[in-house]
Amino acid sequence: MSGRAHGPARASAPAWHEVHLWHFSLDVAADGFAGVLSPEEEARRDRLADVRHRNRFTVAHGVKRRILGPYLSTPPRRVPIETGRWGKPRVAGDEVTFSLSHAGGAALLAVSRGRDVGVDIERPRPGLDPPRFAARYFRPEESRQVASAAPALRWASFLALWTRKEASVKAVGARLGQALSLPVGRGACAVCVPAGPTAAQCRVDDIAVRPGHAGAVALVGPGPFRVVSRTWDAAGAVDGTAAAVTEVPISFR
Repeated sequence: MSGRAHGPARASAPAWHEVHLWHFSLDVAADGFAGVLSPEEEARRDRLADVRHRNRFTVAHGVKRRILGPYLSTPPRRVPIETGRWGKPRVAGDEVTFSLSHAGGAALLAVSRGRDVGVDIERPRPGLDPPRFAARYFRPEESRQVASAAPALRWASFLALWTRKEASVKAVGARLGQALSLPVGRGACAVCVPAGPTAAQCRVDDIAVRPGHAGAVALVGPGPFRVVSRTWDAAGAVDGTAAAVTEVPISFR
């Protein structure tokens, strides 16, 4: 295997106040990514019975490694990923932090440095009733917000809250069950997330994602942050090793 790190051209690590947000599709050929997974990831993939799920898993973790590799000057397969408390993945021995999320065929990878990051993308789920779920688990004012939304907007109202909660919890490495009643406000705001016997502060905001979905990103610490949105287009790769990348700066949150 070549020692060359495939992916974006020698990307500079984000500043402490910055998140690089990578958008990509999971519904592409998985052949070019299988060789970069770790043995543990390959074992997890092989336990999946559904072919489509295996394909998406391979692409998600293959792209993750190809994006992280250049930040670390490391070949993708050798990116040292370990699992922290509550299962939060992290880069071992480096300031680079990341968070991966997907919903169906849409995926996001958030990358930062020096501050833990969390990202979430969601879409409507068959069989889930947003007002009923919100009434049971969310704060009263949030439940009322979901219930009072026009029928066509209830899923959007619910998912805006859900993604903000999950992104915040993923950023601090806590469990979602601890934060279903977490007040997450609207727009860019500070959130105090319970994390075991203590609490951690982070800043969360909504992000633009593909139509029919909702997304949010959170960064540990109270300070504002800047999101740089990038698209990884594996289908646009010229030689099968590097994808076409577009970048759109977004203002501070």
